[in-house]
Amino acid sequence: MKKVIHTKTIEEFTRVLEIFEKKGWVWMDGVKPLEKISYWNFYKERTCIAYENNFGYSTKEYYEEEGDEVISFEEFLELEIIKLFEKQIRQEMILNWKWQK
Repeated sequence: MKKVIHTKTIEEFTRVLEIFEKKGWVWMDGVKPLEKISYWNFYKERTCIAYENNFGYSTKEYYEEEGDEVISFEEFLELEIIKLFEKQIRQEMILNWKWQK
């Protein structure tokens, strides 16, 4: 079971693609995320983005049938903030450890 992001608006879809592009991700065909904003038009408010294992998109119903966990755009942002916070804490711990040597 993987997590997929339900993007109810093109603005949410675009924001997710911006985040993935900053991470250096590409679609399965090798194209940068923001070059495929038009993908949202295929399924509109039913669009979900898969981002674990493979980076792709389909309908919310498809992923639900596959047994995947559909999370909201807001839940995705919260997870991203937590990841950034944890990364910052790890970096600070490493810096503190180096200063203590």
